[in-house]
Amino acid sequence: MAVGESLAGVGGIAFAYGALRSYLHEHPDQNRKIDGLTPEQRCFIAWAQVWADKTSPGFLRQVTATDPHPPGEYRAVAPAQHEPGFYETFGIHPGDPMWLAPHDRVAIW
Repeated sequence: MAVGESLAGVGGIAFAYGALRSYLHEHPDQNRKIDGLTPEQRCFIAWAQVWADKTSPGFLRQVTATDPHPPGEYRAVAPAQHEPGFYETFGIHPGDPMWLAPHDRVAIW
C-alpha cells in the first residue's frame, strides 16, 4: 500500500540532496560547518526531523492498515538509505547498521 509514497520519498531526498550539491557548487562560500555539521549532514538530519513523530502501538497498527504513507520512522530513514550521498556524508560502510548494499538500493532517476 505504501510503495508509491515510499518511492516519492526516495525521489524527494534525491532531489533535495542534488539541489543542495548544485547550490554549494555555485556558492562555495556557503559550504561551511554550522554547529559541527556540514550542509550535507544538516540536509539529511532535517529530512529525518520532518518525519519525527511519536505514536502508540494501536495507532501505528491503524495507520499501517489504512494510510498509504509509511510510518514516520521509515519515512525518515529508508529514503536516505537509497541516496549514495548519504553514505559519503556520514562515512557509512559495509557492516554499519545503516548500510544498504548498492544492489539493494533503488535509483529513481
